[in-house]
Amino acid sequence: MKIETEENDKKEATSDNVSSKPSTETLSDKRIDYACKNFKKINKSGNEKFTKLDKWLKKESNIFQKELIYTPKQFMKYKKGTIVKVDFGINIGCELSHTHFAIVMDNEDNCYKETISVIPLTSKPGDYKIDLGFLLFDAFIDKMNMELENADSDVDIDEIKKLIIEYSKYKKLTFANVSQFRCISKNRILYPLNKHDLVGKTRVAKNITDKLTSGLIDLYF
Repeated sequence: MKIETEENDKKEATSDNVSSKPSTETLSDKRIDYACKNFKKINKSGNEKFTKLDKWLKKESNIFQKELIYTPKQFMKYKKGTIVKVDFGINIGCELSHTHFAIVMDNEDNCYKETISVIPLTSKPGDYKIDLGFLLFDAFIDKMNMELENADSDVDIDEIKKLIIEYSKYKKLTFANVSQFRCISKNRILYPLNKHDLVGKTRVAKNITDKLTSGLIDLYF
């Protein structure tokens, strides 16, 4: 599979467009068309990493389109230790891809700040991954069971039960992947599934964020 480079992009972009008729396409248009052809081939490759490439590219293009017409003046504010769910997209090589929970690590945040720093969470152990036990399951399920006991409408009960089923999938060990610590746009943070969802509202204990800070210091400093 050919890989597009700055050196050959002009040649590749024009190789499929040889015609005696004048074209209104710009070199920029041809580069975009060439990239689309590559993405279609990659999407059909069967490689597990790229199985949702089409959905990510559609989402990314929509995000860029929104940026052209509207820039929010304020954003959500997150406290250190908050558990969020992030769409990291599909990235190059071993850079983290796809959707993962993550823990906010900024000491200070405000509603005018568009970016935030997070440590992604994973169920896979490995180097530079800190064992957090059954963090996700414990953080969400116990609180949701309490909400279920206090729910006073069938709609609320149904919504909470759906969340319990969803988060029961995470009854497994959780590891903080400190080697993938990064700054992200808040636009990557996914909305809660419904009003009872605790993602974006629940914080881990201070001893956990202290443990993660120590892990970052050990790795980077």
